[in-house]
Amino acid sequence: MARYPLDDVPEGVARLQYLVSAPGRLVVLRAVLDGPTNFTELVAKLDLTGTSVRNALDELEMHGWLKASSERVDEPGRRRKRNTIYTADRAVIMGDLGAFLAFLGR
Repeated sequence: MARYPLDDVPEGVARLQYLVSAPGRLVVLRAVLDGPTNFTELVAKLDLTGTSVRNALDELEMHGWLKASSERVDEPGRRRKRNTIYTADRAVIMGDLGAFLAFLGR
């Protein structure tokens, strides 16, 4: 089997690959794309644990695909409020998707 070096992968392509590679992140992203929502609603709606939802929200937000209505608390043992509203940043998502398609078509 041939190996393909991926040294020239643009940042958006790598980000897309990483974020959609975990089923939990993909499920949470789809739910947030349906409309603004919060942690409690996501846990009730999805077949995921609270920890999985929290981890997915954190990763998607850290990479710019989600925006949160409250500031992150960077103190050990403290988290965002459960009623923090998350929205998808479609411009960032579409930019990464466009970069991915351009990379494939080169």
